[in-house]
Amino acid sequence: MRAVIFTTMVLYLISNLSCSSAASGDCKKFRQGRFAYHDRKGSREFIFLRNDSTQTETEQPSGLSSEWKITWKNDCTYTLTLLKSDYGNIQNTGNPPSYTFEIIAVTDTYYVFKKEFSLFESGFVDTIWITR
Repeated sequence: MRAVIFTTMVLYLISNLSCSSAASGDCKKFRQGRFAYHDRKGSREFIFLRNDSTQTETEQPSGLSSEWKITWKNDCTYTLTLLKSDYGNIQNTGNPPSYTFEIIAVTDTYYVFKKEFSLFESGFVDTIWITR
């Protein structure tokens, strides 16, 4: 039993050392650049082109895109608000959708984010990859 507990603790420490938690200086490097996101089911890929105030998301290979306004709440938390979209199911209702993301861990090749929705929708944790 002690061996199982010891092994679990060692694995936990190794995993935490390999992916540092998000320090505010680490998050600043994600304000601009080119990023990739693979949806949770693995069936679609999105390429994000981001500058400090906007993000354009293009679905691969369809080419459908959406543009979002980025509001940085702090170095590691930002909100995306929809500006325009090629997706026909998103109508301009006068109240565009808005989602908040928190960067919770960073590496040289990706960051892990936490996305919260509302009381009626559960949030999730996932990864965005840095691309060149």
